[in-house]
Amino acid sequence: MRRSDALVPRHDRDRVLTVRLRRELVISTAELTSYGFSPTEIRGLVTHGDLLRLHRGVYVDGRSAPTPWCRLKAGLLAAGPDAFLSHASAAAARRYRPINPRDIHVTVVATSTPQIAGITVHRSAPPGPGEVSIDRGVRVATLPRILLDLAATGPEAELAELITAGERRGSLEAVAEILARHPRRRGSGRLRGLLAGHLRTELYNSGFERAFWTWFATQADLPPPDVTNLRVGPYEFDGVWYAQALVLELDGRAYHQARADIERDRAKDAYVQRRGMRILRVTDTRFELDRGGVHDDLRAFLRQAA
Repeated sequence: MRRSDALVPRHDRDRVLTVRLRRELVISTAELTSYGFSPTEIRGLVTHGDLLRLHRGVYVDGRSAPTPWCRLKAGLLAAGPDAFLSHASAAAARRYRPINPRDIHVTVVATSTPQIAGITVHRSAPPGPGEVSIDRGVRVATLPRILLDLAATGPEAELAELITAGERRGSLEAVAEILARHPRRRGSGRLRGLLAGHLRTELYNSGFERAFWTWFATQADLPPPDVTNLRVGPYEFDGVWYAQALVLELDGRAYHQARADIERDRAKDAYVQRRGMRILRVTDTRFELDRGGVHDDLRAFLRQAA
């Protein structure tokens, strides 16, 4: 609807405005003008409480209190079309933490940093691939970019929680690429340290099972399994020792982190235990960081005859 106010009756424009606010929560002066509202009419809407001005050129519905999400969108709209939610606000927008409407962070791509009352504005070069995406119609930093933004000053406990949440959602794999893109970014060294043990490694990418059995063959005090990759019923087992009633499962992150995968693993464990067998699970992370512990567990289990 982009006709002048001389052609569009006021009640029609009011109806369009109501629908727009209900759907998008915020509106700019430019949009109001495009709908046919004159500067005098906009001032009248504010005076009568139909619109509430949150920032210069940014309004919300004045007939109800703005929600935290509404305030996030308003702050972003005030920062301009190339801006995106970043830092703690991006983490909140992506539901990693609650929204704090009193501490809103946006990042702009500009040669200077604009001053917006009530908003913390950061300045950045244009974000690279995988650093910003659209969430509920809003430009928001991705988790790898959020981690990079918070790495310099964020509390370690909060960063650890974000890393864990990202690992559960499978969102960490782009972190290494983004770190390589910003090698001198403040906090990048700290972030690399916190990510140790969480990111996929050369070992992971080369094949966890192959690496495990290559290592196992060098352990002279561990008897080889009676069979590997054994399919029984609906399941396949990585290694089985019949005399010791032991089943070995090698858990790589790619197939054991989603909810459906976890439930499948639990059902598989019950299947083994109902048949009088024990099951030992070894994750790729533990194998990489604690092979001595893996060796000790295997030796203890294999010394226990059925």
